[in-house]
Amino acid sequence: MTDNVDGLFGDDADRDDPLASLRIPVTSVSARWPYIACFDGGSERRPTDSEAGIPSSFIEEYKTYWFNKGYRRKTSVRALDVDSGCNTTIFHKWADEGWSYRVDGQRRGPVWFPACPDRPGGRAHPPYTLVQLMDRIRSIARIQTAAPLDRLEGQPPRGVQCAACRVRRNADGGERRPGVNELHEPSAGCFGDVRRLAFDTETTGPNPHEARILTATLIARGGGLPDRAVTWLINPGVPIPAEATAVHGIDDVQAAAGAVPGSALNEIATHVAMGLACGMPVVAFNLSFNWTVLACELVRYRLPTVAERLAEGAVPWLIDPHVIDRQYDRYVKGSGRRKLKPTADRYGIKLRPAHTAKADALAALLIAEKQFERYPQLDSMSPAQLFAAQKAWRAEQQAGLQDWFRTEATPEQGGDPNKAIPGDWPLIPRRETGA
Repeated sequence: MTDNVDGLFGDDADRDDPLASLRIPVTSVSARWPYIACFDGGSERRPTDSEAGIPSSFIEEYKTYWFNKGYRRKTSVRALDVDSGCNTTIFHKWADEGWSYRVDGQRRGPVWFPACPDRPGGRAHPPYTLVQLMDRIRSIARIQTAAPLDRLEGQPPRGVQCAACRVRRNADGGERRPGVNELHEPSAGCFGDVRRLAFDTETTGPNPHEARILTATLIARGGGLPDRAVTWLINPGVPIPAEATAVHGIDDVQAAAGAVPGSALNEIATHVAMGLACGMPVVAFNLSFNWTVLACELVRYRLPTVAERLAEGAVPWLIDPHVIDRQYDRYVKGSGRRKLKPTADRYGIKLRPAHTAKADALAALLIAEKQFERYPQLDSMSPAQLFAAQKAWRAEQQAGLQDWFRTEATPEQGGDPNKAIPGDWPLIPRRETGA
């Protein structure tokens, strides 16, 4: 495929290859032009339809992160995407479940990971699926720029910044003005100063162990940087119940245009884990549902959970405005008044439209900001202390709710002497009786 708009493209991409319709260049082992990503036309196997969506999503993710709106509009009229500042990622498929990649930088040469089996060193690594390969690619930046928490001995690495404390250390141990976000255990009193990450999902049902994620949104806000939002539409591969569609408006037809679950879920988990590793608090209303449904989806597709992607022993900086509201404003009367919209109303936040992942994520983040202003004791806790507090608060709250259902609620209200309501937070374990 050739695109000569502005003279930027040569003739090394196959104009007739079906992958071109997904904006994936099919080139030789060394691309002539700085494509964001491409597929090696000399591969022994072709990508399946589901696999083809993964590098396409990778390209879109790159453009969302690096291109401003004007440049995105400019590139949209071209058949393929290039960026003179990137090193092209080239994918090679040598078996049904065997993929490799290389980064085409200044040092030329087909240095693949893992090495193709018919080349020297090809038996040094087991075969990688494309999903596994993408997980490795997205983890490289975090591995290269951040040392594990257990190696920091409580101090940020020299020459980098603590995202919460906003202090940058020189090589001699002295301090200078803040720079980019980096890995460090944040201190107390930092929530309003740091970059914050909000997370929400819309799913096929209310049981987090069985539900499939249909849409998910991550919103980054604060820290002296512009707000950013990324939303995924995912094809769950199962019918969407009418009751779920009535809540969020997503039906089977809309979901059919969504991304492949494994790739999208891996992207979401990677973003959340990298945010936590860089000292960003992650906010979600009724966080235990979102945290659990994401964990179950990742396990379903044999991908590591967010907790498994963090350094061993790290306590994630998680904030649940729903738990905090029930703790500090205990006498809210009326059925359903603890749901997101009425809670947002009480904090003076307008939620429009309700039951979209993007609107709900933003509302949760704005509620959390109001809570940290209204209840300064929250900012006196370190992330680990706040994690432990929310865990205890949630257990107490759910135990009280369970007691009400067992002793006071009428049958019309769902009263049941054997009612069981889990109080686990942030991960709700699977039970034989359901969630």
